[in-house]
Amino acid sequence: MEATIKETLITPYDSEDVQIAICAAMQMTRTFREDFCILTDLRVVKLRDADEPPLEIIRYNHEDEWRYD
Repeated sequence: MEATIKETLITPYDSEDVQIAICAAMQMTRTFREDFCILTDLRVVKLRDADEPPLEIIRYNHEDEWRYD
C-alpha cells in the first residue's frame, strides 16, 4: 500500500522543464509583485488562483521592492 502511494506522488519530470518553470515563476513574481506557485503539471499560476496544492511556492519579497524598480 505504502509503495503505491509513493509511486503516485512521485512523478518524473525533465530537469530542464523544472528549471524553466522555476525561472518563469520567479520572473512572474518580480513582474506582477505577487506570490506565484508551480503546480503538479508544471504550470505557473498566481498562488491565490491555484486550484490544487502546489509543488512549490515562490513568494514575492516586499523588502526587495527597490531592486525591481
